[in-house]
Order: sequence, then structure tokens, then C-alpha cells
Amino acid sequence: MLTLLYSGLFFLLGFVAISLLIKPQIHKYQESLEMTFTMLPLPYMLGIYAIGSIGIYYSFSNADFIESLTLIRVITPVLFAALLYFMSFIVSRFWLAILTVFCLSVTVFLQPFSGDALFPEIPQLLTKLLIIAFFSVYCLGSRIMNLLPHTFIIPNIIVLVGLIVIAFLGASPLYIGLSCALLAGILGGYLGQNFLQVKIDFDDDAALVIAYLVSSLLLMNMGEFCFPSCLILTSVFWAELLIAMWNKYFSVRTGTLSENTNYYIAAQKYSVQVLTLNIFKIGVVTLFLAWFQLFAENQYSLPIVALLITLWLNGNIGQHLEKKSLKQVNREFVDELKQNISEAKKILQNKSEDKK
Repeated sequence: MLTLLYSGLFFLLGFVAISLLIKPQIHKYQESLEMTFTMLPLPYMLGIYAIGSIGIYYSFSNADFIESLTLIRVITPVLFAALLYFMSFIVSRFWLAILTVFCLSVTVFLQPFSGDALFPEIPQLLTKLLIIAFFSVYCLGSRIMNLLPHTFIIPNIIVLVGLIVIAFLGASPLYIGLSCALLAGILGGYLGQNFLQVKIDFDDDAALVIAYLVSSLLLMNMGEFCFPSCLILTSVFWAELLIAMWNKYFSVRTGTLSENTNYYIAAQKYSVQVLTLNIFKIGVVTLFLAWFQLFAENQYSLPIVALLITLWLNGNIGQHLEKKSLKQVNREFVDELKQNISEAKKILQNKSEDKK
């Protein structure tokens, strides 16, 4: 229970801090309509997160890590995030991508990894290279989700909340849960200031940096036995990337990857309230599947099932565009959530019966 209490406190701290810092900058921008560096939200986000994450490291016991948490593992992601954002103003997109892969590679190799226990069929070096590739695409592809703050921030908050829940269940260390709560609060504060009207855009390079920070928190679980659950939490991104690639290269064959996502289609028709709720309900389903994975013996099948379910749910957002009241959407959310939980339970039961 203390984990939830502390998580709520750090979420609130992050939310209030970023709101107080960027609200005056929004007013300045609206008055002058000239963007300056001091008006950009990401430097404030990085500053709050850096102070908070290091403070959490020194304020709480880190004895619940399987392998001891070191200060270098805490500081490196913050320094790399700042480096990526600084270099985004200087280098081309190609070299920024190379630097991102380098930062992720260092982050991965800094983590202790119980690969033999999690993926015994795959050599540890190959596993780490696959993880680097996985998160490189996750970070570099983050721009396809950056249509609106809602389509980018909500999926990332769901990932962070998923890690908080896993920490609450004792499967992930407290430090990771509290750092996730802080970052979720920061993202939530930014979204709150731009919810009904986008006042300061979240540019693609800023989205890349946030995706890297979220990735670094997921990667801290490489030495824990909840890592497959962490991968499931990213299903929303992978579902959107796959459908965007299918539409762009095989089906529609026009537009950018962003314009071929289900969320782009939905954003043309839905209000931001309805769009946010639809994305949120899909994220909740992935959260439940990640929770189920904690108790699954097989490390591979449920992530695939989670991706297929997310593809189906995201497809429903893109296809069913008739206008509905918020009350109708809420009712459908509850009904579909019950149905998805029931389907997930049947899948787990079938897996158990097959093993018998």
C-alpha cells in the first residue's frame, strides 16, 4: 500500500511542478506567438525528472533489485536524454538516429540481465542485440504517435502506470515504480495544459527523448523477471506501427506513416475526450495482459496475443467513427473491458490445459 501512496505523491509532485513551470511560458507564447527555447516544455520536464529520479535513488532503499542499482544506471538515462535533445538542434535526423541507437546500446549493456532464466533458448548477447533493435524502433518510431499530445502522451502514461502496478505487486523494484509515477505526473501535467487546445506542440525530437526515458525505465527491468510483461506494455505502439506500414506500403500506398495509423483516422472524427478515452481503454487492456504475463510460464505466446488484441482494438477505433456521446463511450468502455478480460482469461485457461 505504501508503494501506491508514494506513487500518488510523486505523480502529484510531477503534475504540479510541470504545470507551474510551463503555464507562464504558454501565456508568453500566446501573447507573442514567437517560440523561444525557454518556452519549450521538454527542458523543464527533463529538469524535474532528473532532480526527482536522483532524489528517489537516495531517499529510498534499493534492496529490492535482484542486482544492486547503481548511481550510473540512474544518471546515464538522464544525461543521454539531455544529450539527445541538445543534439537534435544541431545534427540531421540520420545522425540523431545513430546517436539514439548508441544511447540505447549503452543503456542496455549497463543493465544486469537474467537472460538465461528469461530466454534460455537465446544466447545473452543475441538477446541484448534484439532488445536494442526493439527499443531503437520504439524510440525512433515514436513520431508516428505524435499526432496530438493525446495520442502520444496517453500510451506512454499507460506504460508508466503499468510499471507502477507491477511494482505494487512486488514484481518490479520500488525505484522504478516511483520514477514512473514522477514521469507520468510530468506527462500528465503537460497534457492537462494542452488537453482541449494544443497551445505548445510536442515536436518529434521531444517525443523521441520522452520515448527514450520511458524505454530506460523499461530496460531497468532487464535484470528482473517481469521483463516480458514490460514488453507487452508497448503493444499499442507496435500495433500502430504495423498497421501504418501495412497501409502505407501495401494498402493505401499514400501519405506518411503517421497519416496511416488508426489514431490519425480517429483523430479526424472524434473529440479529444472520446479519442483519449478510447486510447485509454486499449491501454488498460494491455495493462491487464501484462499482469497476466507475470503468472505465465511461457515468455513468448502472451506478448503475441497482446499484440493481436491491440491490433483488433486499434482497428475498431479507426473503423467505427459514428459520433457517440461520452456516456455511450463510457458504457461501451466498461462492456468491452469486461469482454476483453474474459477473453484473456480463456486464453490463459487454454494455455494451462494445453500444458497438461
